[in-house]
Amino acid sequence: MGEGSKKCTKCGEVRLLKEFHRSNKVKSGRRSECVECARVYREANKERSRLYKKEYREINKEQIKIKKKAYRMANKEKISDRNKVWRAANCEEIKERKKYYRTINRAFVNNKKREYYRENRKDILRNWKQNKHKWRGSIVSSQARYRAKKLNAYPSWADKGLRLQIRKVYDNCPEGYQVDHIVPLQGRNVSGLHVPWNLQYLTVKENMSKGNKFDQS
Repeated sequence: MGEGSKKCTKCGEVRLLKEFHRSNKVKSGRRSECVECARVYREANKERSRLYKKEYREINKEQIKIKKKAYRMANKEKISDRNKVWRAANCEEIKERKKYYRTINRAFVNNKKREYYRENRKDILRNWKQNKHKWRGSIVSSQARYRAKKLNAYPSWADKGLRLQIRKVYDNCPEGYQVDHIVPLQGRNVSGLHVPWNLQYLTVKENMSKGNKFDQS
C-alpha cells in the first residue's frame, strides 16, 4: 500500500485515501471503511439509524440545544448570509409555502394576529404615528391595488417589478396632490388598468372635478 492509500476493513480492497470519509477520531484522519461500504451500510440500516438518531436527540436534547445556540452565536454573519442567499434563490417557493400555510391555518393565523395586536396595541400605535409619513405611499399604493383587484382592473400578469413601479409613483406624489387614473377604473365608456402608465398627479380639486370622466379627444 502506498502512502496515499488504505485498506478498507469491510470489503478488504485497497483504495485511495480520498475514497474514505474524513474523521478526527482516528489517527489516520480517515474512517476505516470506504465511502462505498459506508453507503451500502446506510442503505441497509436506514430504519435502525433513524431510530438511533431519534433516541439520541431525546436523551441529549438540552446538550444539543446548547451546542446549536453556541454555533449560532459564533457564526451569526455566516448564517445570515447563507439564509439571504437561500431566500433569494427560493423566494417564489417561500411565498407559495406561506400562502399555503395561511390558507390551511386561516383561523389560527387570524387569532394570533388579534392576540398580538391586543398585547402590543400601544407600541403598534406609537410606531404608526412615528412612521406613517414614511409609509404613506406604500399604504395608499396597497389600498389602490386592493380596490383595483375588486374591480378586475389589476392585471393578472403584474409582477413584483410592476408593483414597485406603482409604489414609486405613490411614494413620489407631491404634497397637496393625489394619484389619479388617467383612464378611470370605472369609466362610463372605457375602463383603464391599475398600471404605472395610467397614473398621473392631480390636485385634490382637479381630481374631484375629473371624477370618472375620460376625455378621449
